[in-house]
Amino acid sequence: MSKIHPNTCPAFFTDATLDPAGSYSPCTALGGGAYRFPGSTFKQIWDSDVLEDARQRSLAGEKLDICRRCWTEEEYGHKSERQYQIEKAGSTDYVSEYQVGPKNLNIKVGNICNLRCRTCQSYDSYLYLLEGEHYEKKNNISGTPYTKEKFKKHFTYKQLDELYEYTDNIEKIELYGGEPFLDEMVPSMLLRMISNGQAKNIDLKVSTNCTHKPNRAWSEIIDGFKNTTINMSVDAIGDRFTYMRFPGDWEQVDKNIKRFIAYEHREPGRVKLIPVICVSAMNVWNFDDVYNYFKKFQITPFTILVQWPYYYCVNVLPDTVKQKVKTRLQSMTDIPVDAIINLMETEPRIYDPQTFSSPWDEFNFWLKEKDIYRQQNFKDTFPEYSKILYE
Repeated sequence: MSKIHPNTCPAFFTDATLDPAGSYSPCTALGGGAYRFPGSTFKQIWDSDVLEDARQRSLAGEKLDICRRCWTEEEYGHKSERQYQIEKAGSTDYVSEYQVGPKNLNIKVGNICNLRCRTCQSYDSYLYLLEGEHYEKKNNISGTPYTKEKFKKHFTYKQLDELYEYTDNIEKIELYGGEPFLDEMVPSMLLRMISNGQAKNIDLKVSTNCTHKPNRAWSEIIDGFKNTTINMSVDAIGDRFTYMRFPGDWEQVDKNIKRFIAYEHREPGRVKLIPVICVSAMNVWNFDDVYNYFKKFQITPFTILVQWPYYYCVNVLPDTVKQKVKTRLQSMTDIPVDAIINLMETEPRIYDPQTFSSPWDEFNFWLKEKDIYRQQNFKDTFPEYSKILYE
């Protein structure tokens, strides 16, 4: 294999991230929405001129605009998905073999989810649509992230049959949503792979909001793949969990986390748990609570730094607050915080400059609007942090 440019991302050649409506991206870091191929088969997408052009541009070392998240994360010291991909690829010749299909299939099962997380939107939770329409009508605004997708989506058997044709080449399948444990379609393909023997050679990763315990089919799926990783999305603990991942019930989540831990203990090494914390301007003061919760189980969380919607990024905080948050972060022992601090010191962006004068105004608008609609109260839920922000 010829020398690969250091800017090249293997994901263009090894990964496919897609949803039932034809949204596609090379990797999960882009959320599956970098490109749109409505009505296309997976083969048409994989072989398309659009993706081939992106592959060749990445191979030439171009920093593609769609990859902005990784480039910015690398700039402020957070290990990016691109860097993980390079590390995993090692010296393998991923360029000459990509025509046969992806090695890693990342399936966004749909937008059916029982939660409306603070930093989420209608692409990932259809339930957000009604709430988003309320905000837009009340405030005479449009184009919010909460009304971008106006329909429910899930895979059809025909689409799954098309994906199944590529499973002999697959090394890893990753599922996210929506909420995978609520999906009734993709499990049929996974069970078929178990029945036909492919699953024993494939790693499986499932991202869940932990509000549902796996049913019998999902238990069989977790047991049937070579290795299974369960990403547990937990942004806060107790009442703060419900605030961040509304209307999730922390007591039920706590029970389900312990069920997942039982899976891991039953098959150590084959089943792995990774708590995932989305760190935003709302929970940055208290996200160490999640670390401390999982510390008693000897499990270390992974952090995602929220950059979209822009108004939830930690860089929207006022300068006077940033210094206090920085001091608080530096007091968190054994927790990597440098990337959060570096991101906090970058220039904030406004999502809707026609309506808002500053990113901080935009943050407070959405904080208040959602509090009113959901009958929640940020100041009561985060009292110490609220004093830092508003007093």
